[in-house]
Amino acid sequence: MLSASYYLLGTIAENMTVSASPTFILKDRDNVSFALTLRIPPDEIKENLPGGGLDVRGFKKGFTVVVEGARRSGVKEGKAGFVVAPSGSVKIIPASLQTLHEMTDTRDEDLKGTIISCQACSTQKPKDDLLVCTGCRCVWYCNKECQTVGWKEKGHKKDCKILKACREIFPEIQ
Repeated sequence: MLSASYYLLGTIAENMTVSASPTFILKDRDNVSFALTLRIPPDEIKENLPGGGLDVRGFKKGFTVVVEGARRSGVKEGKAGFVVAPSGSVKIIPASLQTLHEMTDTRDEDLKGTIISCQACSTQKPKDDLLVCTGCRCVWYCNKECQTVGWKEKGHKKDCKILKACREIFPEIQ
């Protein structure tokens, strides 16, 4: 069960950084744009570098930004508002919110009951009779051959990074 913490999520639409404060335009689940400005601790700012020298290479268009406890400010009369957050409080998931919603729907369906489906061949077995992916720990396989098929042909190579990032940010999720 999730703790009482709440998270603000948004898909990166654009990097608008022009000053020492990295700024991104994000889109929420309703596709409404809002700004996120990261505050870098003063002793870490590198003068004359965009974004104060913060490495924002992981902040790619189409990726999801996760900020724990953030609230939008300036929301009024058609304005979507903005968020200011400490740079260290922001996490990245290498997928859009839409992709995360689609994956959640599929995963929720897979986890009903104690019987799990092999990601490659769809054979249903008790969870204890399947091998779990050691990367994300969210997908199961009958054997090594099914794991290879799942990785190469069923898209788990891409999904594994997303699922692993989600588990690192939300460890209470099983």
